[in-house]
Amino acid sequence: MSHRRNASGDAKNFGFVERSGIGSFGKGGHADTTRLHGRPAVSREPIAPVARRQGVATWSKNLSDAPDFRSPMFESSIPQNNNDLAAEKGPSCDVRHRFALSAVYSIPGISHSAWTSAVTRDWQFSTVYQVQTGFPFTVSVFGDTANSGTVLGENPIRANTTGAPIFGPGTHTASSWFNNDPSNPSFVTPPAFTFGNVGRNSIYGPGMQTLDLAMARDFRITERAKFQFRGEFFNALNHTNLGTPDRFVNTPQFGTITQSTTPGREVQLSARLSF
Repeated sequence: MSHRRNASGDAKNFGFVERSGIGSFGKGGHADTTRLHGRPAVSREPIAPVARRQGVATWSKNLSDAPDFRSPMFESSIPQNNNDLAAEKGPSCDVRHRFALSAVYSIPGISHSAWTSAVTRDWQFSTVYQVQTGFPFTVSVFGDTANSGTVLGENPIRANTTGAPIFGPGTHTASSWFNNDPSNPSFVTPPAFTFGNVGRNSIYGPGMQTLDLAMARDFRITERAKFQFRGEFFNALNHTNLGTPDRFVNTPQFGTITQSTTPGREVQLSARLSF
């Protein structure tokens, strides 16, 4: 089980560090810009001689008009309208909130007798907990309804908004992440030969939460040889992390989620001989 380490230093006290950045690059004959503003908080310290933990919380906002830096939600890599690049500005790989906690604990053995000491000593427990908000995505049209001559396989044309509430009762579920009621939809296909008015990456998808656990023990065989037994539990809570909603307004599955981003609980047992 791997543990993430923060690159901002080894400060033992809880504190904030503000970071911001801006970069530019060229694509399709125009310059694109991406901006990231973030404020991570890092806490790292030993709890006791047999335990240590590290927590990292991040609050950030990432804006861009650069197609290649959009969210990883199967977005188009080209603009909707090359003559209106200002409309491309929006959230990028924008995970607003993220928290990660890792801890390692050496479990004290029970020394009431030689038997209990032999069974309970040298065990180590470790865990990694991660939770974050979702990635943004763009409500789009499948196909080139604007007849703009887009690149094959790209779907940059966006939907139109109707003014109906996007989130309401019954939303934020796998069957309806946002309002996809055909009788009062929030999004519709724009008229033929026109561009949509939905903002790029203006809707946010489901967040993610995982808890991984591990128990391990080393058995000393000789001075140079040892045997390790390890049990690992990935997604120990068996939490369902929903995937990306279908973002194409003119498809039957629009607004529904049919996949998850992480598998269910997985248990792995392993043994290793080192010499």
